[in-house]
Amino acid sequence: MGIRVHSDDPLAVILGHVRDQPFLLLFDNCEHVIEAAAQLVERIMDDAPKVRVLATSREPLRVRGEHIHRLDALGYPEDASNLTLEQLLSYPAVQLFCERATEADSSLEVDERAARLIAGMCHRLDGMALPIELAAVRVATHGIPATARQLGERFSFGWSGRRTARPRQQTLQATLDWSYDLLSEIEQIVFERLSVFVGPFSIDAALEVVADTEIRADEVAVALDELSSKSLVAPDRSCGTGTYRLLEMTRAYTREKLLGRGAQEYSTAFRRHAGFFLRELEALADQKEDVLQDVQSLRQQFGNIRSALEWSFGRDGDLKIGIRLAAASAPVFLTLSYLTEARTWCARALSDIEESQRGTAIELELQGSLGIALMFTRGNSEAAGNALTRSLEVATALEDHWSQLRMLGRLHIFHERIGEYDVAMSYAGRAVEVAQTIGEPEAMGIAYSLSGISHHLSGDQIRARGELELSLKHSPPSQRGRTIHYGFDHRNRSGIALARTLWLCGDSEQAGLIARQTVREAAQLDHPVTLCIALIWSINVYLWMGDLDAAEEALKDFGECADVNALGPYIAAVGGVRGELAIQRGCTGDAISAVEKSLSQLRTARYELLTTSFSIAVAQGLIQEARLAEAAELVELTILRCKSNGELFLMAELLRFKARITHLQSNNIEESQKILNEAISLAREQGARAWELRATIDLAQLLANGAFATRAISVQHAAAR
Repeated sequence: MGIRVHSDDPLAVILGHVRDQPFLLLFDNCEHVIEAAAQLVERIMDDAPKVRVLATSREPLRVRGEHIHRLDALGYPEDASNLTLEQLLSYPAVQLFCERATEADSSLEVDERAARLIAGMCHRLDGMALPIELAAVRVATHGIPATARQLGERFSFGWSGRRTARPRQQTLQATLDWSYDLLSEIEQIVFERLSVFVGPFSIDAALEVVADTEIRADEVAVALDELSSKSLVAPDRSCGTGTYRLLEMTRAYTREKLLGRGAQEYSTAFRRHAGFFLRELEALADQKEDVLQDVQSLRQQFGNIRSALEWSFGRDGDLKIGIRLAAASAPVFLTLSYLTEARTWCARALSDIEESQRGTAIELELQGSLGIALMFTRGNSEAAGNALTRSLEVATALEDHWSQLRMLGRLHIFHERIGEYDVAMSYAGRAVEVAQTIGEPEAMGIAYSLSGISHHLSGDQIRARGELELSLKHSPPSQRGRTIHYGFDHRNRSGIALARTLWLCGDSEQAGLIARQTVREAAQLDHPVTLCIALIWSINVYLWMGDLDAAEEALKDFGECADVNALGPYIAAVGGVRGELAIQRGCTGDAISAVEKSLSQLRTARYELLTTSFSIAVAQGLIQEARLAEAAELVELTILRCKSNGELFLMAELLRFKARITHLQSNNIEESQKILNEAISLAREQGARAWELRATIDLAQLLANGAFATRAISVQHAAAR
């Protein structure tokens, strides 16, 4: 375009009229004539200094005196699940959607459910105005739910908008085609290859994945700059300098373009993408604890890791990459508490693992991660136990002492949860031996934690208290990276076990303080499994103390944490604890049924760690309803089970209930006295002063009045004080 002065230059004539006047010129949509527009604007600024130019374009003009104002996307809620209708409608993107939708259909009503769907669509459309308007118009014909379902499918690119709009703005396809056609060939190829990224990616990632023998790394860097300046690739300011991302609809468009270049080109891009993230994840092994502290950074790469796994195990993928990638990504999934993802990919990798990879660190990580993911999401299945056992075998064969200790900790809690307390005790003993071989305080802290908890559950509260206090002394401060490495936080588990032990030893006030402190620390770790362990055992402490309000508050947090993170066995326990609370308050009926239902679900999941407490709660409810024969049978069966599996810490309490039932059934004071004396003797031997006090109070009442207190709960409250 010739714009320098000629005798018949029309621009010179125009400038002659406006040269000495304040004037505003508007140039709209300059991207397709960007070079000519830049020259034109610069000449105007030179020859008419009072004139101001407002130009709109996808990229800067790059002329002297240019001031750039970037129009960001419209604001939308990142998470709409807990927002009210009023809050949802306060976001500009949601407002625009609702305005355009009601313009197209005046009868449309937007309630809270519809607003959540709209907010979700705005999120998927990254707050971009044109796609939002196109989707909103679609609502008039198909409704909000159907539009939300169809969004992102291939034909949504063809959704039409206003008939009077420019052709390139009537559909999203036309808009993207317009921008794509303005790119150079190298920019188009780079743009397409970037579509393999899901979420943020760094400049280093782009160079490794996109560059090849045809397009050099320096050409990729230049093309990325150009795509960013044209607003086709968005610099991700939340992640820091050098991080970019493609908007979701843009990525879908360019991925179609990439596929159009042929299956080989498409597969090669995904192979390089998977290879890059495999190298990145494997490099974390030596710096695991430091890197895994950065949860936000890891969560932002979740989409890329999952995409790489999906390609690797897909029809045209590479199983060798996939198996290694699954093992390398398992710690990340556990860090993010994505236990279902860990379970899925570890199981898939193990089903395809090669013989040469068996007995290696790869199999160790896959088996160990699969075992703990299965345990906390689906229950303590045989498959979970087999996976953990195999991981320990591999760690032992490799003489990897830290991994041995890690897997011994997981096997310890597994066998506790299925009610094999003697087996758990044996794993605790092995852990002490391994820790002594390692010879570091952290290792001893873990081993003493396992041993102390085993002695607590077996009824030796004196030894349990000493070992749990030693565990806390040797354990470093709780850190998320360390927590995930072991599967849960051993220090935190020691703390909540110590709270229970202290209460049993008679120090109720200190037990309550430590229980609350431990739960606070668990919440700060932002690790659901650790928090659920702390909460469920803190509930026991509060119930023993008679602080039912504290127990109810902890139950609320426990239920929410279990539900949000799909921790199946803990979800099953919620109803049982709720029923136990109701029975403690003197309400039976439905509460007994709730606890019995929970007991059935827990046993189906092979989760026995709570069943004795729940059985005592049911027995208490049955006594209150005068269903004494049922209560007697339940208590007797529970006593026999605890004797057989080594769970003896509640035995004195079970004997106290047996004495009460015996007296109510037969009015046999001598037999009840004998059973209470047995309970007192056992509690004293175990160092469980709380149980000893309760049984002693019952015995005193029996001998003084020839009867027990009217309700068992009154005795429990008196003992707690």
